Amino acid sequence: TYFDLKNEGLPLQIPAGDSPTGESYFVNSGEERARGVELSVDWKVNEMLSLNAGVMSFDGELLSASEGASAGAVGQDLP
Repeated sequence: TYFDLKNEGLPLQIPAGDSPTGESYFVNSGEERARGVELSVDWKVNEMLSLNAGVMSFDGELLSASEGASAGAVGQDLP
């Protein structure tokens, strides 16, 4: 499965080191994009045994910052 999603206003944590108060807090982010692919395989070996495996690749990026979010974070990867 391939996905390419755009979201707006997801919670973004501002680390304590970047905070004017020295405390960590959350703000609504601007616009984000998440792209990725997910693959899975299921194999029924016999009546008593089945195997499955999966793998996923994800790339998230902050496209724009909202008020209160660090503009320096734009273009950086999302966790």
